[in-house]
Amino acid sequence: MTAVLGIDCATQRAKVGLALGELRTGVVRITKCRTASRTEPPAQIAADWLSAYDCALVALDAPLGWARALGASLRRHRAGAPMNAKSDELFRRATDVNIRQRMGKRPLEVGVNLISRTAVAALELLEAIRQLTGHT
Repeated sequence: MTAVLGIDCATQRAKVGLALGELRTGVVRITKCRTASRTEPPAQIAADWLSAYDCALVALDAPLGWARALGASLRRHRAGAPMNAKSDELFRRATDVNIRQRMGKRPLEVGVNLISRTAVAALELLEAIRQLTGHT
């Protein structure tokens, strides 16, 4: 029997959710579900649950990658300079675009998008002011 462990990741232990299922004849049946706590870390819960299985699939709900344009832009960016990509390119990964096209749903974007988007807009504004005033 195969275990399926789903983990809803968070930055605080007490907000991490875990669900354990068992795969039998093509169907997953949830057998355990809980959140971690300050005293019971999610890794320990997962390890305890999975110790009873020889085979497991672990699925993490977490943004594990950055949009390609964001990584490239940050590598060559200098403080105060505009970003060299549009906001949608900076904060939407290929996976996000694919999900939107296939399922009609827009996943949450990577990063702290409201702060990041504001930062990009501010840098664009700064560059526009530079252009209009002729000052560097």
